[in-house]
Amino acid sequence: IGFEKNVDKWSTQEEIQHRVDKINLVAKTDFKYTGIPVVGDGYIESPEKYVSPQYLYYQQLLDRKGEGAVKAVTSVEQQKIIFGK
Repeated sequence: IGFEKNVDKWSTQEEIQHRVDKINLVAKTDFKYTGIPVVGDGYIESPEKYVSPQYLYYQQLLDRKGEGAVKAVTSVEQQKIIFGK
């Protein structure tokens, strides 16, 4: 009895690019798939190393709501790390 090799046709480079192109058409974006899993049309800030989830949250909060929002939910010690002051 022979076994058929399990091939995931959805994960080929061509299929991924095809889906990205469809999303770009509908969303009117110009996202480029680079092999790094990304959701949305965001950017990759640290592709070579992991980012601490806690500080990723604060960076996203800063980007979206500003410095005041981050200061409202962090300690002075955390603010020194986040803002580099």
